[in-house]
Amino acid sequence: MNIKTILLSITPPIFIRLLYSMNNNKKNAPQKTFLSYHEALQECPFDPTLDNDMASMIFEKTKNFTRLFIKKPFLSFDKVNSNGLLLLGLTLSNGKNVLDFGGACGIHYFIFKSTLGKTYNINWNVIETTTMCSAAGSLANEELHFYSDLQTAASQMQSIDLLFSSGTIQCLENPKKTLKEIAAVGANYILLNRFGLTKGDKDTISTKEVMLSSIGNGELLTEFVDKKIKFPVTYISENDFNNIFRNDYIVKFIHEETPFSINGEPMLTYGILLEKRLKN
Repeated sequence: MNIKTILLSITPPIFIRLLYSMNNNKKNAPQKTFLSYHEALQECPFDPTLDNDMASMIFEKTKNFTRLFIKKPFLSFDKVNSNGLLLLGLTLSNGKNVLDFGGACGIHYFIFKSTLGKTYNINWNVIETTTMCSAAGSLANEELHFYSDLQTAASQMQSIDLLFSSGTIQCLENPKKTLKEIAAVGANYILLNRFGLTKGDKDTISTKEVMLSSIGNGELLTEFVDKKIKFPVTYISENDFNNIFRNDYIVKFIHEETPFSINGEPMLTYGILLEKRLKN
């Protein structure tokens, strides 16, 4: 399989699988934007069951994947829709100690193990919400661990070869603060997959609406009542992103997906691998 094929099989974000999926007829339609995350949040109906429903659904999907992994340990990229950029990042960083920010129930760990085999040892640490960590607890093993705080997870590791995040950061309340915290951890490599930025000088804050069943990887085999969910998405400016990382990291590899626009404002979706600068 060549590198182009691998890159075209990038895994959708674990938090929102269809974050950038748009109907061609709707790409240029006017889209409501907001001055703040909290203003956008007012447009999103409150559902007190959402956290538990999402965690339970993703747990079931991940558990089903692990069963498939046991039956057929060496799955192709195409069959599991695996993340070629993640494999590239792990290879270049010689990744043995990984922080997976927003990694849900550890699906990226299981995809990685299915690709390179069970005998490849790795220390994989997922940072997630308390609810997701509780749901994922039974999937933990001597290689896979779950934490509800980035600093706590980092403090348990003597070194961090790779910090990985796929499609999560722009769904958080304060993406720039999170990126600064990620930069401060000091990982040798940082891989941000399916990461949205705006070319404009100001952040663009909008909302997305998807079906709950579209979140996560794999097939849901248990009975499940599907529903629509709506959530804020923040596309920070490319300049602000560069300013956060320019002093300590250089770009090692970048994969730009098809650009789109919101109300005429150009948006970018990147898979970007950052390498820590060597200090004199």
